[in-house]
Amino acid sequence: MRTLILSDLHLGCGPCPGIFAGSQALGGLLSELGAGPLRVVLNGDTFDYWAQVDHRDGAARVTQALLEDPVNAELLTRLGEVVRAGGALVVRGGEHDRDLVAASARARVLAALKLVEAQSAHVTWHRLLTPSVLDVGAARLIVARGGRGHEAARRLAELLLNPLRRQYGVGFADLLRPDYVASVLAALAVNPTAAKLVLRQLADVGWHRLRSDCERALRLAETLAAAGLSAREREVFGLALDPEVPLGDAFDTHGALELARLKLFRHSLGRRPETDADGLRSIAGAEWHALRALARRRHASAAVIGHSHIAGWRSADGLTVADTGTWTWRVETPEASASVASWRETMASWQDVARVGLSRAHAVAARARFTAAWIEPRPAGQGAHMALVEWRPGHGLVVLREQELARAH
Repeated sequence: MRTLILSDLHLGCGPCPGIFAGSQALGGLLSELGAGPLRVVLNGDTFDYWAQVDHRDGAARVTQALLEDPVNAELLTRLGEVVRAGGALVVRGGEHDRDLVAASARARVLAALKLVEAQSAHVTWHRLLTPSVLDVGAARLIVARGGRGHEAARRLAELLLNPLRRQYGVGFADLLRPDYVASVLAALAVNPTAAKLVLRQLADVGWHRLRSDCERALRLAETLAAAGLSAREREVFGLALDPEVPLGDAFDTHGALELARLKLFRHSLGRRPETDADGLRSIAGAEWHALRALARRRHASAAVIGHSHIAGWRSADGLTVADTGTWTWRVETPEASASVASWRETMASWQDVARVGLSRAHAVAARARFTAAWIEPRPAGQGAHMALVEWRPGHGLVVLREQELARAH
């Protein structure tokens, strides 16, 4: 069966606009792929439970809220049409939607797909930690997640990043995921006063242990030193964040606070992975070796991964690997070597834009790439053709990389 693999849609809901950018693009992509049975694989983080007001309300209630969002409801309806046309849907759990293991949550998703009971058998659910093995034609490929987030990342999202973006409009830090340390550091630099208030709220409700978890994850003292802050700048910035210090007491007439914020902002955004001329990241080192070992064990000639939010590709030594990237907005930032004036202008633009998705969002360079893995079987069981593709509104489907896959032995 023809197979389309997507990952990291991060469908969200609530008062803060979601970061999913592909509500129209996905419909256009599915239409261009034409008639005939199609298998769609959602490779993790399809839903974003971490971004909700209080995921402790229970998986069923949060799932229902997610599905009542008009954008999400339309997308699920479109995927249901794929299944009703004789296709299939594979939903793999990710870090942000591991709550889908709950039967009540899955039941609500099936209801949103608008399938009758017999059709629901064509929707399968795969756990986060278990790679999926798919046969396309006579070729075999693995679908897995890449590097995984840790519980510390969830703490950072829940306790610091979520209130900063919801209550204080530091929304663009959310687009640096999956690097939650960089996200929170950027938010602290953009609005340390808001961070002070959030930390004060945590102290008020007695979450000292959870707060200390966040502090350990950030390693703030070491990070400020690595960002090049002087001793005076570290002191002033610490006072700006300290919930015990009244607002205004950290005021510095010599601009030490502004310089501290700028250095931290630049440091947190300057750790972007290297990409080639097409904007694709390299799949190398330990990541490549781990995928090769997994492919050998499963007798597969290809692997498709997600999680990084940056599309990637490598084909060598009998193995082809595609990272399908993300369907969320991503922010453009200056090069690490850019001038201080350029970085200062970027930080000011983050302060000016209240939230992701609002009309002033164009003031910050944000873009989305709608990338996916597309695998077609060759006739008579002669393997398959695999491509990393991108849907470009107004241009249609563009092949970024492609490779023939041999039949499994």
